[in-house]
Amino acid sequence: MANIIFDLGNILIRFQPHDYMRRFVAPQWHEAFYHTVFASPQWLALDRGTLDYAQAQLIFKQNLPECEAQISALFEVHLLELLTPIWPNIAVLTQLAQAQTHRLFILSNFHRQALAMLKQKYDFFGLFDGETISSDCQFLKPEPEIYQQLLSTFSLDAAHTFFIDDMPENIAQAQRFGIHGIHLPEPDLLREKLTACGLLLNVEF
Repeated sequence: MANIIFDLGNILIRFQPHDYMRRFVAPQWHEAFYHTVFASPQWLALDRGTLDYAQAQLIFKQNLPECEAQISALFEVHLLELLTPIWPNIAVLTQLAQAQTHRLFILSNFHRQALAMLKQKYDFFGLFDGETISSDCQFLKPEPEIYQQLLSTFSLDAAHTFFIDDMPENIAQAQRFGIHGIHLPEPDLLREKLTACGLLLNVEF
């Protein structure tokens, strides 16, 4: 039985900060907001689990006081609008789970609080056999330790394991462990890529 490991961001969960800013942040603040929030060391610290949302908000507001209200709204009101399921890929995941021919796992850099909110809202997380999340183990892809933890925690044989991710550097690190990499630059290629690897019958549910 093969193991299939899914990244979350832009594989199963759409994360498009520029689209979010076009909706909720005035155009003159787009660049500053992006670099202060989404491209900041604090955003990575949230992924690593060494910072929480309350602490991050204080720092973001200190660094960009002009957007204090928008920063509050991001974390307190609109967070799940930044993170939306990619439903065609959830259908593929469901098909895999129903076939019961593979074990399914998550390996993702993700904020602890955001993931908890997603799990509360969407039940497809129950389809997985296990997960390794950066904010739980405090390692980030492509650091080798997060891959080691996944393989050892679930006793996975790398030779029978496939990893799907949108970032080439994350795929490259997985391949160093002997894991088969499936690079997915566009979410709508998931069914095609899995079918080409022989992991999915090309039958839509």
